[in-house]
Amino acid sequence: MTALSPHMKKNYIDSSSNLLLKTQGEIMIITGFYIIDANASETDGPPGAVAMSNALKTLGFSTSLVTDKYSYEIVKAISDETEVIEFPITDHRESAEFAKNLLSERNVGALISIERAGLVGDGTYRNWKGVDISPYNAKIDHLFDQH
Repeated sequence: MTALSPHMKKNYIDSSSNLLLKTQGEIMIITGFYIIDANASETDGPPGAVAMSNALKTLGFSTSLVTDKYSYEIVKAISDETEVIEFPITDHRESAEFAKNLLSERNVGALISIERAGLVGDGTYRNWKGVDISPYNAKIDHLFDQH
């Protein structure tokens, strides 16, 4: 954030917080990142997502957590009563359909992503080394595209 902050509005943290606090409906928090060298999910994003969910629930918001099969058990184990939704790892068409159905079934007011890979220009998901991790990553971007 240090490198980005000179390019952000002066009160970007307050603005973001206020925007979130005005949210009507469920807040979906998306998390989980596959570490290919470890053959496992990372473990810092999910606790942060759960902490954010718990804080928002304390403030009266309804929350859910969305992840894929590689992070599902970790997120489920630490999430108490919060619903954990497993987004399937499949192709773009089926992912878009899953996202559409999920959003149509719920009153989602906001989506937040914490430590989650996003699609790059070539339609793949890559880690910081540029390695394609698409086979280990649900195409959860479709939730954001359709919200």
